Amino acid sequence: MIASDCDDKPKLISLAERQHRKYHRAGVVSKIARDPEVMALIEDHTPRLPYKKIAAICKLRVGPDRAPSKSSIGRYWYQRMKEMGIVRPNWLAKIEGNPEIKKYIDENLDICTFLELAEKCREKFGTKNAPGRSAIHRYYRRKLINEQFPD
Repeated sequence: MIASDCDDKPKLISLAERQHRKYHRAGVVSKIARDPEVMALIEDHTPRLPYKKIAAICKLRVGPDRAPSKSSIGRYWYQRMKEMGIVRPNWLAKIEGNPEIKKYIDENLDICTFLELAEKCREKFGTKNAPGRSAIHRYYRRKLINEQFPD
């Protein structure tokens, strides 16, 4: 139990209540948070697997009445990524996860605009693998911060 900071009316919040609030969305607790078996099943699958496939696996294993939708799986994984500190897993995977793309971007950051670099990446690596202008900009900002404040 945790007491709130207010001295006049201490309010105790149980662990169950905190977990309920953590997975509470718009007045409704999600199917995933209510069902530990489904949560474990989703946790066993990597977030890189398409949500549609995870939803299909859940339907087969626990039945259609207990299986969450692909959008609720997406919300769940987005929340988990936020908790782990990876807010944008897609751009991280496209740039940081591919050394060839990362090297190409590092070599051309000083000579191209972000838009031009995104177009060149699309030509060289294909539309599906290439990061967009915003992802390149986020990578650039992160790189600048890491250069200014090394660990």
